[in-house]
Amino acid sequence: SLLLLQYRLDGGVVQNLDAIPRHALSAMAVHPRRPLAPTARRAGWQGCVIDLAGLPPSARVPVVAGGTARPPADVRDDWAAFSFAADAPRALRDWFPDVLACVRRVEGETFSLASMYRFETELRALHPRNDHLRPKIRQQLQLLVARGFVERVRPGVYRKTP
Repeated sequence: SLLLLQYRLDGGVVQNLDAIPRHALSAMAVHPRRPLAPTARRAGWQGCVIDLAGLPPSARVPVVAGGTARPPADVRDDWAAFSFAADAPRALRDWFPDVLACVRRVEGETFSLASMYRFETELRALHPRNDHLRPKIRQQLQLLVARGFVERVRPGVYRKTP
């Protein structure tokens, strides 16, 4: 899991604390940085940048908002709303955040299956052992529809939900 902390420098008061379940993070969100130079003290170390733009809003669980801690029951409910991805079989769980990130990157609210197929190259790089990418994309879209992340408008056409 990933915790995002925002605090005030004067006094160190926590302003916001968001928790992101690890099963919500996609491999597509992790971008490696250049390794440190051979002359650096930690030569060879390589960091990464985590791009959270593809995350659905429901994946960010606010624990502290505006300097006020949320009731623990509300935090647990928000966390549980996204826990279905953790409970899914590994084959589905590995693909879910990647396809969801692709959906978030598609421009506009309505998109077609053909627009999702444009991500085949990226998904193939993340899942090199899977030769059946298009059926897997369709399967994951069905899961996204079942969980309320997208709506099926008509065959092959979907709409993002807020």
